[in-house]
Amino acid sequence: HKFIWYIRLFISSKYFNKKITIMKNTLIKSFANVEPAIRTVAMPADANANGDIFGGWVLSQMDIAGGVVASRCCLGRSATVAIDSMVFYKPVFIGDLVSIYAKIIKVGSTSMSVQIDAIARRGMTAEEVRVTEGKFVYVAIDNNGNVRDSNLSASLPQSGSGSFNGGFIGASD
Repeated sequence: HKFIWYIRLFISSKYFNKKITIMKNTLIKSFANVEPAIRTVAMPADANANGDIFGGWVLSQMDIAGGVVASRCCLGRSATVAIDSMVFYKPVFIGDLVSIYAKIIKVGSTSMSVQIDAIARRGMTAEEVRVTEGKFVYVAIDNNGNVRDSNLSASLPQSGSGSFNGGFIGASD
């Protein structure tokens, strides 16, 4: 049984890796003319004992980038209420320039779903790799921290009706 499981794992990982490579190359090209929501350098203080950057650090950078775009979308304060999905494709290393791209994909009466992608430019080689992606949900809040109407739900995509490219900083449709 273990042998069959290993064969299945090997076959599925080969397929999965090929699919990720195709997605990664397409994704990086699609960001060529788009400004990231934030950009930062991974520092030694952000690394674990193996020299890789903590996943929590990457997640926090993505949350900041998503918050920037969500606050712009709702014209005010926003707060993270959920992370619907998160996938770590490759590690981030000390010295990598990490660019975080965020795009509004759905807006409700009080909440916004944001697709967030992290691209690392490797130290001296300048190779760009997709390291992480996730779908975060933010809610519009007032100055007291109470949920408020997002004020934009009529002009932006509703549940499952497409995407809003204006969520990318510098993007136009």
